Amino acid sequence: MNILPGNMRFGAGQPVKRLEDQRLLTGKGQFIDDKPEEGALWLYLLRSPHAHAKIVSIDTEAAAGMDGVQAIYTGADLIKDDIGTLPTLAIFKRPDGSPMTVPPRRLLAHEVVRYAGEAVAAVVATSRVQAQTAAEAIVVDYEVLPSVVDPQEAVKPGAPVVWPEAPDNVVAAMSYGDAAKVEEAFATAAHKVSLELVSQRLVPSAMEPRSTIAEIEKKTGRLLLHVQSQTPGSTRDVLAEADPSIFDRGAIQSLVTGQELGLVNQHRLFALVIFELWRREYRATL
Repeated sequence: MNILPGNMRFGAGQPVKRLEDQRLLTGKGQFIDDKPEEGALWLYLLRSPHAHAKIVSIDTEAAAGMDGVQAIYTGADLIKDDIGTLPTLAIFKRPDGSPMTVPPRRLLAHEVVRYAGEAVAAVVATSRVQAQTAAEAIVVDYEVLPSVVDPQEAVKPGAPVVWPEAPDNVVAAMSYGDAAKVEEAFATAAHKVSLELVSQRLVPSAMEPRSTIAEIEKKTGRLLLHVQSQTPGSTRDVLAEADPSIFDRGAIQSLVTGQELGLVNQHRLFALVIFELWRREYRATL
C-alpha cells in the first residue's frame, strides 16, 4: 500500500514540478554563447561540397600564413597523431545474418568524402572571422565520384558503393514479430490492402547552432568540456573512444540547449576541440 499522500506521489497522472522555469524565464540560463570568449580560440570546419569524392590533395599553405591562424588539421594529421574514431553500436545484423557493417567514423574525412558537408579540414584561429576566412583559402582538389541519394536506387545492383565493406550499401537490417504468423494471417484475411509508406526526411533546426567550449581548469588541470547535451555521461564515453585520456582527466558539463533530440550532440566537433586543446597544452609543457 502506498502510504504517501497524493500530492507526494510520483508516477503516471501525477503533476511533476518543473525545476528549470525560474532560471530560464528570468534570463539566468547559461548557453554556449554566454560563456566569456576573452582569450579563446575558435575552430572552424571546412566541409566538402560533394556527396562522394576522392581527396586528391589539400593545400593549406596560404591559409596557414593568414592573420590569427594557430593551426590547421586534416584527416591525415589526425591519423598521424593516432586519434581514434567514434564508436557505432553494432546492435543489428546484415540480411545474411553476418555482423552489421561498422565503418570508421572519423573526425575529419581521410582520402574519401562520403556525404555533402563532411568536414575535411579544421582551422584554429584567434577569432571566428579569421578561422572562417582561412578555411576559405584552403584549396582541396577532389576527384568527384558517382553518388546516389535515393535509398531504393542505392540498394539496386550496380549502384555507387559508399563503403567497400558493404558492397550492397546495406549496413544492417532489422525485423520484428513472427513472420510465419503474419503470412498466415494475411493468407486467411477476408480483405487485403496494399500501400507504400515513405518516411519523410526530417531537417530539424535548433535555436542554437552546434557548438562547444573546452578549457583546462587552472586548479585541477583537468579538461572541462561545455556541451549542448542532455546526456553528458554517454557523451564522455563516446569521446573516450577517440581519446581514452578523457576518462582520466576530463569532465563534461551540460549547458542549456536550444534543442536536443540528438541533432546538436555533435561528437565529432567535441572531439576536435578536445584534440586541439590537448595538443596546445602539450606544446606549452615542452
